[in-house]
Amino acid sequence: MRAAADGADILVATGRKWLRGTRGTGFLVLRGAAAELAPPLVGQFSHRVEGDRLVRARGARAFERHEVNVAALLGLGVALRELLDAGPAAVAGRVAAVSRPTCATASAPCPACAWPTHRRRRRASSR
Repeated sequence: MRAAADGADILVATGRKWLRGTRGTGFLVLRGAAAELAPPLVGQFSHRVEGDRLVRARGARAFERHEVNVAALLGLGVALRELLDAGPAAVAGRVAAVSRPTCATASAPCPACAWPTHRRRRRASSR
């Protein structure tokens, strides 16, 4: 993942808005020392029983809590595949283009204006 290439040890993303995935989904990527962080709670998937002990799962699995909505996770997988197939820059450009008319008339910056490609265009058009 690019986050790993950029040196990030922790990457968290929601599936709903920025990835155009299903509601209630997201993911956590841990690497290096971050993979050994202890989760604040014990969940159905975060630990396993070995004899008379609870053993914490390694990596991001340690942060999983309870039931998994398989259909929602499949939807997140489809959203990620479509994003990668189209290219993140192309998707960001399309969202910026579609949102530009709204942003131009908004009294406060909208979330799409926070994207660097949109910010540059907005600054240039306001001069």
